[in-house]
Amino acid sequence: MILDDSVKDLTQGSIPKHIISIALPLAIGMLVHTLYMFTDLYFVSQLGDAETTALSLVGNVLFFIFAISQILNVGTATLIANSVGKKNQAESNSIFNQAILLSCILGLVVLSFGLFVIQFYLQHTTTDLAVREAAMIYTKWFIPCLAMQFLFITLGAAMRGIGIVKPMMFAQLGSLLLNILLSPLLITGWGSIPSMGISGAGLASSISMILAIVVTLLYFRKADGYLRIDLKAWKIDHSTIKKLLVIGGPVGLELTLTFCYISLTFWAIKDLSTDVQAALSIGSKIIQGLSLPMMAVVFSLPAVAGQNFGANNLARFRYAFFWVMCCVSIIMLLMSVIAINCGHLLATPFSNDANVIEQTQYFLEIVAFNFIATGIVYSCSGIFQATGNTFPSLISNASRLFTFVLPIIWLVLTQRVSVELLWHLSVITVVIQAALSLYLARNHLGLIASKISATDYSVKEVS
Repeated sequence: MILDDSVKDLTQGSIPKHIISIALPLAIGMLVHTLYMFTDLYFVSQLGDAETTALSLVGNVLFFIFAISQILNVGTATLIANSVGKKNQAESNSIFNQAILLSCILGLVVLSFGLFVIQFYLQHTTTDLAVREAAMIYTKWFIPCLAMQFLFITLGAAMRGIGIVKPMMFAQLGSLLLNILLSPLLITGWGSIPSMGISGAGLASSISMILAIVVTLLYFRKADGYLRIDLKAWKIDHSTIKKLLVIGGPVGLELTLTFCYISLTFWAIKDLSTDVQAALSIGSKIIQGLSLPMMAVVFSLPAVAGQNFGANNLARFRYAFFWVMCCVSIIMLLMSVIAINCGHLLATPFSNDANVIEQTQYFLEIVAFNFIATGIVYSCSGIFQATGNTFPSLISNASRLFTFVLPIIWLVLTQRVSVELLWHLSVITVVIQAALSLYLARNHLGLIASKISATDYSVKEVS
């Protein structure tokens, strides 16, 4: 079967070129997503520290939703990429429609129970009643956006699997522009439009997400598209669902653990000053922005390596991992230098409080030393995803239960919590995780090579 123009064959041609061609639109899309968050953060921060902290706490819930959505994200992208590598379009479409069906079911669950779960979460992460109230007001308008994340992420994963990412970029760009327009109008009001405060930020996000999904769905309406939405195929296929869960489940659990680590950190500092909580919120957003280039490169790896794995080309599969690892390490070295030397400048747009800016700068100066280690962890995770075996990545992440969670609980119980100890502990545990990820990746690649004879794998051009 010859692949048509609506799918990109990544089993031939220059691997660096393929990675860059996918990473650039992904980087733009992720930049748009980060600007999306910064837009809300900027306008909400003008309302006060309580609203800023509330936005961050609900943002952590968004991270939890993102973690669950990775079951679909990783499973869909990996299975479709492998099917494309095998030149099996029918299988790709079956996987695509099953993933869409599952994303809609999960979205309905969030709409039904999201408010109750978030209320429970807030009761255990902050003692500030003003923060709780602001967070619940925001959530009531933001919950549709949370529910639609599953569908939007699944559509993007399918596009990555076939090597096409520009339509998603344009959808995100349009969504950002609408959010930038709506956020100030709805938050502060203008003319006959009343001021909604923090609830306006939630409504703006939900409306913008609707636009993004509509634009993305238009791409799949193409008559000659490689992937097509077929409502007749929306009957649960237990075999396909099982494959999605087996591949994506560990990644979802992995990010759920990360969500727990973040929540635990907020719990540990809840009795410290609001300045420290605001600094963690702002600093985390800044790190997300600085990590964009790295994430874009890493997110291209499962598609490129996955298609070559499906096509039985071990040489290209390995080279893709090596190239991404080197590229990511260089990127994160540069980002760490920026964070260490420009923390004050990076924090200034998001707070007028000198104490918050100082605390944010201190946070960035310390955690910047785990940037390269973070890039290594994500690179190893990407190659695990490409093979459909994501359990090693979960094992690596779970190591922080012992190196990070237990020490923090001990610090809280013994009343020895300080920002210095917390930030340094974070750096040390991420470095340990990176070392474990490299060890597991090396063993995993060796196991793949030993199980498959050299004659089964193509060792054609690697460039």
